[in-house]
Amino acid sequence: MGTFRILLFLSLAVWEGLTADTKQCTRAGRFCVWAAKCDEIRQKCVCPHGFKGDGLLDCVDKDYGHCEITRDPRIMQFSRSRGSLYLPCRHNLAKFLVGNAHKAMQFHVFGTSELVSFGRYFENEVEVQLVLGKVLFQGGQEVFVEEEEEGNAIYFRINENGTSRTTDENGWLANGADWVHTPWGHDLDLDFAGVLVTVTFDEDNIMTLAVAEFDTRVKFRPYTRGERPQKRIPGVSITSPPFASFADPKCQFPHVLCATPDDARNHMKAPAKSLGLSINQYLMYVMLKNAPQQLRGPYKVQCSLVCSLFKTKCPEERRALAVKTCFPLLSRAKLLACVLAIPTRYTPMDLFQMCVHHVCQRHYSSCESVHKFTKSCPRPKALRKMDCGPPPKHVR
Repeated sequence: MGTFRILLFLSLAVWEGLTADTKQCTRAGRFCVWAAKCDEIRQKCVCPHGFKGDGLLDCVDKDYGHCEITRDPRIMQFSRSRGSLYLPCRHNLAKFLVGNAHKAMQFHVFGTSELVSFGRYFENEVEVQLVLGKVLFQGGQEVFVEEEEEGNAIYFRINENGTSRTTDENGWLANGADWVHTPWGHDLDLDFAGVLVTVTFDEDNIMTLAVAEFDTRVKFRPYTRGERPQKRIPGVSITSPPFASFADPKCQFPHVLCATPDDARNHMKAPAKSLGLSINQYLMYVMLKNAPQQLRGPYKVQCSLVCSLFKTKCPEERRALAVKTCFPLLSRAKLLACVLAIPTRYTPMDLFQMCVHHVCQRHYSSCESVHKFTKSCPRPKALRKMDCGPPPKHVR
């Protein structure tokens, strides 16, 4: 049994209210997870002593790394820094190593968020990549070396429909793998090259993918469609042990959004300030610049186009302006709700892509389309004043 599970059991043994409160706890009428207790006076969920978390999605041992992405979606990084992710695309969430020179596992977690009809975001899918290998020291740094044997990696895709898995790396990236599917609610014990990987579901409708040997787990609870507000908070919770390694630069912010436990609390403030962006705008900047391959999602095409445009065709000096100008199209709830209610073939992501296209490349028709389809909605000054420039000769 992993150290985390032992500590959790001992702490909960003396915790009042071992089962979840059957009634709603918070002012918004939300339920606590089974490990937390409802403070009826403050109307909030409280995790046991020695644990951290808001008790709505998870309670984690205070000595462990914890990254959480919940509604809107809001992110709490391993460093406890916080922000909001306003981009309904696939993104790198976390990457770290656990193990030693004899045996190690690399954990890589991706998420895909969804924009729903009333202008809010939720993580609708989480992917977990597990790779076996060894951790070696080269040049004074820890380096992960993959096992050479075939079948050293396994890929999990988890959404509201259940859990799918494959060992086909190329198929995983191309969506052409031979996936083995397990419906939502069905537990799974899997022997992966001698390592036990478990997938379990609890009474809180939370899926937990755990690798006890490496003391690591990923939790996911899907968005409940048609329910507003969400009584049980959807999201992703990633827990890493105290001895996890984030030494590889690719395991650090801005390559992955969860960052590392050692990141200074202001690791986003300085670069955001240097670009003239807010923290949330800077997170969008990072997501666009470091976007992974877009595999699925309702906005797969738009996400692929705008991320490629931002990374390869947008001049460096115009990227921050593109984010600052176009950010409200995906972050202002009233503007989003208004655009979603307009009977048009354009989605908010279409308009966002057009906006970025114009700011980066001075594209007149894209700018005109943004103005045309948002003029009846509440818009901030930066968007209202976006200058389309003179029309091309063939338009005049």
